[in-house]
Amino acid sequence: MLQLLKSLYLIINHKTLIVTALAIFATWFCVRMDIHADLSLSMLSMALIFPIVFAINSAYLRREEALKFLAGIKGHCVSIFLAVKHWGDNKTAEENLLVKTSLHLNNVLGEIKNYLITDKFEKFEFNVYHAISSLSKNLQDMRKVLNASEMSRINEYVSMLIVDYEDLKTIREYRTPITLKTYSRLFIYTFPIMFSPFFASTISVFSIPVITYVMPAVYAFILISLINIQDHMEDPFDGIGEDDIKIEPERFSTLLNKLESKKELTEFMERELLFESDMKSGTG
Repeated sequence: MLQLLKSLYLIINHKTLIVTALAIFATWFCVRMDIHADLSLSMLSMALIFPIVFAINSAYLRREEALKFLAGIKGHCVSIFLAVKHWGDNKTAEENLLVKTSLHLNNVLGEIKNYLITDKFEKFEFNVYHAISSLSKNLQDMRKVLNASEMSRINEYVSMLIVDYEDLKTIREYRTPITLKTYSRLFIYTFPIMFSPFFASTISVFSIPVITYVMPAVYAFILISLINIQDHMEDPFDGIGEDDIKIEPERFSTLLNKLESKKELTEFMERELLFESDMKSGTG
């Protein structure tokens, strides 16, 4: 129940109340002044519903693309970490390169999060590139223990990380066309006035006059709610909407710490061996 109320709170705001009140008042005014008109509601769906639904679908697809690119960034970071850990016949462990690489990877993801949740693009964009540059410089120490082919693969992981970040940056900075948003808002805010003569004309149709005022209120509520949903999905990184993307650098850091820990690895191998033993005894 609390979750439902929280969800409703996100799509109901002051704009919902203002437009709903304006729709009721405009209808009351037309009834009072005997202003009636027979308008087609199909124009409402063509002029408003279709553009809003299109914008919501576009924002949803952008969110799904952002999830894919974020997964790519984390996947490349883990690939870099495992390459440093397992390649080079464990010679890198003596130089604490694994620990430094883990810190650099956490820093990269943390700076990406800072960039995505702020409006100051230019400042935090440089911080991300600086973090990636520091990571790349740190990885060059692997040249001492790796051949050219293996080192090329690590550099390729860094390159793919940058490409996924650039794709994510494009989604962050370029959103739904401004002209489409302006068009939708213009019609939604003028809708109560344009269609109030139509709603006023229905007062003779219903046996209960109050329904004449409920209809415009419901239409206004639906339209503004759709706009609010689109606004929340427009920026999937702002941390306001329920469908926002969670970067979770802390969780990623915990993952790297577990991968780095020999104790965690030993316990995992013991569980794997126990599982294989149970499978063999079960099939036997």
